[in-house]
Amino acid sequence: MSDKTVIKFCHLGEIRRICCERRPTYAQLQLLACELFPSLSGRALRLTYRDQDDDHVTFTDDVELSEAYQLSRRLFVRVRVLSAPPDNSSQHKLEQPEHRTPAAIRAPIQLLCKTQAEREVAALTEQKRKIQAEREVAALTEQKRKTEHRTPAAIRAPIQLLCKIQAEREVAALTEQTRKTQAESEVAAISAEQKRLKALQLRELLCKARAKREMLSRNSAAQLEQLLLRKARAPARGEVSALEEQKRKTQAAHEVAALTAQVASARRFTEAKRQLETRLAEKLLRQAELQRETAQQQRLQAERAQVELVQAETQRQLAEVRDNCARLEKQLREQRAEQLVLSILAGLQFVDQRTATEHRRKLLQLHEMGFRDLRRAQLVLQNRDGDLEKTIEFLSSSA
Repeated sequence: MSDKTVIKFCHLGEIRRICCERRPTYAQLQLLACELFPSLSGRALRLTYRDQDDDHVTFTDDVELSEAYQLSRRLFVRVRVLSAPPDNSSQHKLEQPEHRTPAAIRAPIQLLCKTQAEREVAALTEQKRKIQAEREVAALTEQKRKTEHRTPAAIRAPIQLLCKIQAEREVAALTEQTRKTQAESEVAAISAEQKRLKALQLRELLCKARAKREMLSRNSAAQLEQLLLRKARAPARGEVSALEEQKRKTQAAHEVAALTAQVASARRFTEAKRQLETRLAEKLLRQAELQRETAQQQRLQAERAQVELVQAETQRQLAEVRDNCARLEKQLREQRAEQLVLSILAGLQFVDQRTATEHRRKLLQLHEMGFRDLRRAQLVLQNRDGDLEKTIEFLSSSA
């Protein structure tokens, strides 16, 4: 029961409810409204639905209807009438031009209408595909933004680079799919144009044959009348045979002219077909070249990204090695200073351990301040009675 779609129709305060196994299209919704409200049959309708902001939104095609389906499984549709049903007199007036339309023109008009409908369906499909691609790109962007907030700063840059490469690949795939769709639509248009040209040529041949038949019938009727008149005045077998011979010659000449016209039209049709095939082959070659260039660019971008990742990792490792070397050098200097201080203090005698520790701390502080001659610093510190400030002042002035 959760997979069903509930639709409510409201018209003039009356509400009807219906459950559908599948989501109906815009045309099916109009038919359902006319079935639920018979007074709406034959009228132009305007359908609206209520969105999450409690606004009545008008929809006129399947794309806008899909937006309404995405909001909720329950759809509340308000039906309004735009125009009154046509009367019989107006319908009769509209039907008169159709009865007066020649059969030779009716077929091309139907073909053009069919071609236009196919183009509109292809345009709607392409628009729907573009909207879906934009939504996917927006979802990827939102996912990327959430990942950036949750990812530590140390690995955020490689992840951003990988996301960028993935987005570029998806955009390239969508572009390639769009190009393929355009090529298919162009091929369909070319085939439709070929069919239309062939139909027009056949129609032209039929019109010429009909005109030839009518002309021959008129000529034969006129010749027969002349023959009857001549027979009535002065019947002669030689004249009749001459007329028959002339009639055969005229008929043969007409047949030869018709065959010549047919051969010329067939040649024109073959030439047009060859030109269309040449154009199609050129377009396919261009598309193949574009595909190869796109694949090469994608490979170069992937290689460049890998090189950048390797360089970043190498720089990070070098920085870590430098930090470790600096830390080890610092520790080594501190150990050497500690050993030197201990060797200096080994030959001195102090009152207590606290005085020795204080003296050692001051020597280490002098070593850290840049006074590398610890023996001289120890003598100056001892002469100054352990006063660190006076020792620093003396050592700085003597330096």
